[in-house]
Amino acid sequence: MPSPPWVIAMTVSCRPRAGVVSRAGVREDQVTDVVAAAEQAARQSSPVEEAQPLLGPSDPAAFAVKETPEPGLPGWDDEPDSTGIGVFAEFSRALAEAFQTAAAAGRKLYGYASHSLTSTFLGTSTGLRLRYDQPTGKAEINAKSGEPGG
Repeated sequence: MPSPPWVIAMTVSCRPRAGVVSRAGVREDQVTDVVAAAEQAARQSSPVEEAQPLLGPSDPAAFAVKETPEPGLPGWDDEPDSTGIGVFAEFSRALAEAFQTAAAAGRKLYGYASHSLTSTFLGTSTGLRLRYDQPTGKAEINAKSGEPGG
């Protein structure tokens, strides 16, 4: 399974500056280098005028962050989940029906479906830890007449 992309933002010094670095396929032994690159990008950037203090995990403005996730939701330390063919189980039954209906009307259906799962982690030096897993599915289907040239 390929490594997810990493995006790391850092602020440096009393005049907050931000540096963002994105790399795909980062191995655990490369994280330090990515952080160093983000720190370098922050040192070279302009001060961020709208910067605010970082929220901590118990800060009431931290979107009601809980120390432990709700049942069924992944925690900060849990491995990123993966997706598989099983996500198409219900969709494939509906797709089979669509293919049968199209065939009965003299049309042919073509296309593809894809599914991905992206885990986003946010951690701050004040202890805030947030995680969100975003499943994304896509299907593209074309219909063509079963008749030549149609």
